[in-house]
Amino acid sequence: MLRVTEITPEFSIANSPSRMGFREIVWSGYKTVINNAPDGEEPGVLTSAEGAAEAERCGLAYVHLPLDPLTMLEPQAIDSMAEVLSTHPAPVIAHCRSGIMSAIVWAAVMMRTKPLSEVAGLLARAGLPAEDIRLELERLPPRPAAGT
Repeated sequence: MLRVTEITPEFSIANSPSRMGFREIVWSGYKTVINNAPDGEEPGVLTSAEGAAEAERCGLAYVHLPLDPLTMLEPQAIDSMAEVLSTHPAPVIAHCRSGIMSAIVWAAVMMRTKPLSEVAGLLARAGLPAEDIRLELERLPPRPAAGT
């Protein structure tokens, strides 16, 4: 069963969807699916190729951007998520095993323009473990001042 958590009207997270889950995604009005799960992460879950095919059948944009806990806050992972969010139609739903890695990387992208306290507030209002995610985000290097 698909468990969706809306963080903002433009971005939600979920566990990995089944074929029927893709239909739920469409019925809920999402336009883009970001698959943050590496293939083989969990037995019985659709592969990225199967997810892409299902998304195409449902008329959804689909991006496979696999994450892992050790590298999810590397600049390349954050840049890739930022690019997808800026170039694909909203609302967007991102998924991995639980959705938490998707939320963490989304939060890292949001911190490029918003303070950590504001981003953590959005996560908390969505019922996510905001303090745990805050600890992950505090590992990020400080952003350079504008114009430097």
